[in-house]
Amino acid sequence: MLACACACACGDNTHPVGVPLAHSDTLYLAAHEDDEMIFMQAELVHRLDNGASSTTVYATTAGPDGRGPGIFDAAKVAYGEIVGSQAWDCGPISLGTITVEHCRLRDRPISLLDFGLPDGGTSGDRTESLLHLIDGTVPQLAAADAGTVTSDSVVDVFADLLEATTPTTIETLELAGSHGRDNSSHMFVASIGLWAAARIGFDGPVTWHRGYNVDVEDPTLGGNGLSDARTMLGYYEACADYHCGACGTACPSVLAAHETWLERQYATVRMPGGRGRLALGEGCLDASLSLGDCATAPVFELAANGALRTGDSCVTSSATNVVMLVPCTGAPEQYWSLDSDGMLWNGRPPQRAPDMTFDHVRCLAAQGAVTCGASLQARWTILTPS
Repeated sequence: MLACACACACGDNTHPVGVPLAHSDTLYLAAHEDDEMIFMQAELVHRLDNGASSTTVYATTAGPDGRGPGIFDAAKVAYGEIVGSQAWDCGPISLGTITVEHCRLRDRPISLLDFGLPDGGTSGDRTESLLHLIDGTVPQLAAADAGTVTSDSVVDVFADLLEATTPTTIETLELAGSHGRDNSSHMFVASIGLWAAARIGFDGPVTWHRGYNVDVEDPTLGGNGLSDARTMLGYYEACADYHCGACGTACPSVLAAHETWLERQYATVRMPGGRGRLALGEGCLDASLSLGDCATAPVFELAANGALRTGDSCVTSSATNVVMLVPCTGAPEQYWSLDSDGMLWNGRPPQRAPDMTFDHVRCLAAQGAVTCGASLQARWTILTPS
């Protein structure tokens, strides 16, 4: 069990109402209480050192096989040690259809949120999981504090979060299985984040950090960046019952798997968009939204708000995977996000399918707005007009 490191982590079971959410320079969307400390470094610790405001969400932390008691407190200790304060105000707040735990430092612009949704396990195969919520196996999931989410209302919860925190930038996890294996909760948190961004027309930068699959890549993080990130994670692990040090001190080393991932920081980023012909292989998107001759293809413009337009019409996905050109309305199905791999991800949630573990986000492909991930990737290039 976690030793008490600050007054807010101890005491009886009565909780004051949490303080309201506030603007954050950066919103970190994670599944578990160490995801951002492992996979979103060294930017995380550097931004905290520089006093930037942030909100970090831990979405899947509950259930009979969840992360266990005290883990959220361990995250609070790690953040507090990095920014030099343990003056946490904690309490429940309502967010959409669920009640979540919100802790905010009184003297620093730092918030941590525990959604308390069930953790589906590495492959999402536990009955209560985001995977099974989205594929329709279960009709709803219960939050640890109060309330439930459906496949639709869980997106509303994330959209409410974005509207309340008005982030300048979003840092989250792998979006789909386009780079190999990853934790199911990682990918579904990032996917729900995309669908929520589409609902509010989020126009800022997004970074999708790769997870377990980086273990085959070359190390990218070293020197002071690695040392600082390891120290933050060490504070967490000391309090998370890993028996590597006293809570309130940093473990001299971190778990071997965590060290492997920490040394390998790989991500894709949302591109700012652009204007030109959309090329896929040897063809370009034509006026019928099929692949045709690039010489006669129309020019498309991808705007910061996600609209992909040509003339007065926007490329729009349908529930049956068809893409159409219709008047622009700002609807989620008209939201497109181009990443640095060339994938054009869409804001409409996918059709339900028997196996969505690694394939659960719509993208623009030759076949339409189909579900993409491990099985299908379509990498587009914007050919700038001469």
